[in-house]
Amino acid sequence: MLFEGRRDRQVKIRGFRIEPEGVERRIAADEGVARVSVEVEEGAEGRSLVAYVKPRPVQPRGWEQALRQRLAEALPGYMLPARIVEVDALPIGRTGKVDRSILGATRGDSRRLSPGEPAQEMGAGIMKSLWADVLELDSLPEDDSDFFELGGHSLLAIKLVDRVHKRFDCELDPDVLFRAPTPARLLSAVRIARDGRAPPDAQAAGENDKTGYSDDVLARQRRFMRGWRGQRRSPDSLVLALNPESLGPPLLWCAQDSAEVDALTERIGDDFRVYLARSSRFICEPDSPEVGILASACALELAELEPGAQWVVGGFCLGGALAVEVVNRLTAAGRSVRGLFLLEAFRHVLARQCVCHVPALLVFARDQAANPYRRYRRPEIGCRRYLPGLRRLVCIPGTHGALLERGRVDEFESLVREMLVDTSPPSTLAQDGEGLGLSSDAVAPLELEHGAARCIEVRVFNDSGRAWVAAKTPAVNLYARWRGETDEIIGWAAEPLPLPSLSPGAAAMLEVTLDPPAPGVRELEIDLVEEGVSWLSELRGESLLRLPVSVTGRDVGGAAEHGGKTEAAWLERAEAEIQLGDYANAANSYYGAIKASGRLDNRMLNDWFLALHRAERYPEAADAMDALPALLRDDACRLAAGDTFMKLDKPSRAAGVLRNRLAPEYEPERLALLCEALIRIERFDEAMTAAREMAAYCHGSEIPWMLAGGIKSRLGETEQALDDYERARRARVTPDVLVAIAEANLSLARPASAIEALESAMILNAEFARPYELLYDCLEAAGQPDSAARVVEELRKHCRYRPTIERVLDYLSFRGANIATSDRPR
Repeated sequence: MLFEGRRDRQVKIRGFRIEPEGVERRIAADEGVARVSVEVEEGAEGRSLVAYVKPRPVQPRGWEQALRQRLAEALPGYMLPARIVEVDALPIGRTGKVDRSILGATRGDSRRLSPGEPAQEMGAGIMKSLWADVLELDSLPEDDSDFFELGGHSLLAIKLVDRVHKRFDCELDPDVLFRAPTPARLLSAVRIARDGRAPPDAQAAGENDKTGYSDDVLARQRRFMRGWRGQRRSPDSLVLALNPESLGPPLLWCAQDSAEVDALTERIGDDFRVYLARSSRFICEPDSPEVGILASACALELAELEPGAQWVVGGFCLGGALAVEVVNRLTAAGRSVRGLFLLEAFRHVLARQCVCHVPALLVFARDQAANPYRRYRRPEIGCRRYLPGLRRLVCIPGTHGALLERGRVDEFESLVREMLVDTSPPSTLAQDGEGLGLSSDAVAPLELEHGAARCIEVRVFNDSGRAWVAAKTPAVNLYARWRGETDEIIGWAAEPLPLPSLSPGAAAMLEVTLDPPAPGVRELEIDLVEEGVSWLSELRGESLLRLPVSVTGRDVGGAAEHGGKTEAAWLERAEAEIQLGDYANAANSYYGAIKASGRLDNRMLNDWFLALHRAERYPEAADAMDALPALLRDDACRLAAGDTFMKLDKPSRAAGVLRNRLAPEYEPERLALLCEALIRIERFDEAMTAAREMAAYCHGSEIPWMLAGGIKSRLGETEQALDDYERARRARVTPDVLVAIAEANLSLARPASAIEALESAMILNAEFARPYELLYDCLEAAGQPDSAARVVEELRKHCRYRPTIERVLDYLSFRGANIATSDRPR
């Protein structure tokens, strides 16, 4: 049997099955159309529909745009023709039907919008030629032609922005085409990005002056900010005015990226005169001297913008390091700064080891990894070493960047205003703990009984050549915490103890009262901690003191009192620790409440289990679940149980726990975990069912299609997997999606298509290493002899992030490529 193809004309375009005759009938029914034929066209970006239209006589100007608008109301987006070609007549064969072989060779005028006045500016022709090339148009588009109505989509938008960047030597955001979707408006955006310079002519276009990783930091910053919204004082400005007409106090915000611009103007634009600077992200590390260069340029602009103003300066994440340096330069120049607002930024300030004396407010998200209350009992003490004017350290609910989310405008504004009106005196500077050490004569392993306190003596000595003077506010304390069998942190073992004064060579004995954890094999870790700054063992690269411990005693549901505290006292302590994000100790407090109550209360058991899970104490969480199956009656606990088993590499148990439906708010996460578990145990049919079910809950999300594509890849159905990855791309273009598309194309021996997807991924996220590594594999598969040189060239073009550069170059070396010393970042 010989298969020759379909008898009908049904085609699959970008994952959708389409009958061209159906589209043809709808266009033919339009009042402005005399005859029409809809054909399928093959191009570099795949298949697309082309409508060859003979309009009725005496059509008004702009009839194509009106036709497209009417079609958009009647047809779904995927059925709209990518091009509408006006023809004088359709070729008719001997049978009286349209001769499609002749029609396919017809190259008509592919207009979309009514023609406008031709652009007179230099560079307009170059811009239109780029559009025609990317969109595969037969003629140049009009000035007001819409990119997306010409058949453009998100992947082509990335491709066009990259072509514009290379041709006009300017940096633009990948989403610029959503704001400037016509050639004329995009050319205006290019001019703004190029600081008002005229675009180059065809001879000079495309030259790039990036010759290395260490080009001028100010020039690099300007390139990143050229697409940002805001008023510039001059073409070279690094400070943008968002609402200069506001009567509120001036606020400089050092942002991570342009997405914060809308968030700021929406939330505090009416109450502050907001100015915007950009952090050193993708340019240099937070401890680099180049941050100081950026800060000096920003401080100079601020002084010229509003010479007598009292500034409020703030920053998010990496922007915090820049904010501190700007404040120091303003105060050194005699300018007035009312306050410093740092959002999840202290670790970057700490990396610079700089001190800032103005009133300051530190804000952290409770559920982010850098929450200092997860590592320190009194982190505000160490923060005041670098921010002596610290008014308050605030821990808010949410994850990284939560305060910039919608609906939190009042909270953001109130925190900033609180900092401005608080006049409490700053604390004294802390001392550091260099030269201090620990030892103990306790016999290991320690044998403890759960619920019975035990005291041990720890010797603290000063082996430095200078005296250690204890501060009134203790900055260096002795900490003790418990670790589990897999070295996970279980919780605090004792209250912090301040260090006494020690002369050079002297020692002192401290009595540490231990509160034993739940029964089992544990380890007691004792260390000296500079509050809010660092553990000394981390600075020295080794633990100061660790002792093995064996804890015996009954488990849950025993004594009527526990550790001298009532049930209410334990619960109050647990709630306070939850508010600070200190889940490890909250789990211990809930356990204490259970022991003190003498009963197995379902609510307390659930809270205890969820705290164990959020503290990443997975072995204990699994043991609790085995001992108390009633935990699985709660939907939140069931979801946490599935995640716990996945973290412990027990996908079969995870799949069993997640088998049944949960409340609607938990279903997307349950299905994602279930799908991952089923893939791990190679039950692919069930995993595919879970992925399809997840798609019903996650409209517009790429995750279900990525999971489905991963399943088909494991089954060797790479072509079908690629279809799913393309659906994921239509839902949301992310670097992960583009990398999956590239990997599938590489498996199908289509290196050219893979390279195109990888180039788009590099534009979306310059610090993602995987696209560069895959690019090398694609070039090698294509047989190009200069594969490594091409990858290094792409690194120079896109990436400024040193760890990514080093990782990619190490990968090339591992694959046998010769990497010159000059290729390494300086």
